[in-house]
Amino acid sequence: MKKTIFTLGTCVVFFFLAATLAAPGPQLENVLKKVQKYQPPTITSITEDFYPMAVNLVLHGMNFPSKHGSGGIERFIRLVAVGGTGDPNSYTYYAGQQGNWTPNQVDDLLGFYIPTGRRFRIGLFQQQEPSGTNKMLISNELEFLVRMNLDHVQPDPVPITATEVEVFTATHLGPQGARSVWLSNLQAQITQWLDENGIFKIKLPANIQPGKFNLFVMENGIIVSKQLPVQLISIK
Repeated sequence: MKKTIFTLGTCVVFFFLAATLAAPGPQLENVLKKVQKYQPPTITSITEDFYPMAVNLVLHGMNFPSKHGSGGIERFIRLVAVGGTGDPNSYTYYAGQQGNWTPNQVDDLLGFYIPTGRRFRIGLFQQQEPSGTNKMLISNELEFLVRMNLDHVQPDPVPITATEVEVFTATHLGPQGARSVWLSNLQAQITQWLDENGIFKIKLPANIQPGKFNLFVMENGIIVSKQLPVQLISIK
């Protein structure tokens, strides 16, 4: 059996066309104008900002409706995980901590529970509050790599003799999977991966020398985190 999928735009068009059956003269003309004017919310690009212990997503586009609609409607950013580590279809998140919300831009400070360092399909979503009914995707979706925010290390600076270094991030990590940690071009050994704490621990590469390095996480040859400057020092 062929399935029919109704989008928000389709529903709006059906509503106004149905109204024309009882809308003679000027009323019919006004209804048709409203149908012609309707433009669905469209996301054209996504960027990210890194704050201390936080990741902020910025959706750019056009025709974004207000965050709060009539009848208890609430609108959110929806993230559906794709590819990467783990089951690509098993993680869906609704991020509702929006800051700036205009017809052309929506900012969202990601909750700590959302694992980063992976790709998501990102779109605008709405539901009826407080029951959470009438859930609906109201925009297109864009695929975007939400990078890990490597916030700081401990100890800092790092003694060259340190047996272990803790790396603190801004969100959950998700499964370790095929991820690896690097200090510039030298691979470090992951000794602990504490997903829900947003922390992982590493052992420094053998024979590493004092100096400045960029610490980052890779998966399948792709950098999936921001690069964090780290200073290694000798202890006399």
